[in-house]
Amino acid sequence: EDPWTYHYQYENNAVGLSGSELASYAPPECVFTDEGIAIPNTDEFVRYGECDITIALDPAGRSTRSSVRTSQTAMAIVARDVHGRKFITGRKGYVKTTQWLDWVFGEAEFYGEALARTVIEEAAGFAALDSIIIREQYIRNIRLKYRPTPALGDKILTIKTILQPELDHGMIYVDQRLLPQFMDELKAFPNGYAM
Repeated sequence: EDPWTYHYQYENNAVGLSGSELASYAPPECVFTDEGIAIPNTDEFVRYGECDITIALDPAGRSTRSSVRTSQTAMAIVARDVHGRKFITGRKGYVKTTQWLDWVFGEAEFYGEALARTVIEEAAGFAALDSIIIREQYIRNIRLKYRPTPALGDKILTIKTILQPELDHGMIYVDQRLLPQFMDELKAFPNGYAM
């Protein structure tokens, strides 16, 4: 079993893996509150209404862990402010489709007009989500600004071309409660995975 695949793809957990290209990064922390984002040790507070908010979801194919190959559903909330900084929070878990739909709709309702888009990765059986999401928007009376997104393919290339430059420029801030997990992911990247 390839440990990179197991930890990154199935567990969404990089703890204990060695070899890193991103270990030297220490993104600043932030705190997501009811009204906006606080940046600790500063007077700075960014209101959600001043941000462009994206909900991004990578749904798993199963709701329970049945083997080492069972992925977890992962959801990220990315709030981008007028300075281009990206503030990140989120959650993950072994959940049923109805539960992650509740996650997404709950976040969309909470962020309201600040929500710019909701992207859900469509892979395998999830290509049929369009009709479910359209129906759920009608039933819940919450607009997701939904955009189906195909899987991008090479996750390492995606991280190197999208995330790494943002880290280089200090533009990524991570919610305090997720910072340890985020740092574990950075320390393990790419875990000696063949490029």
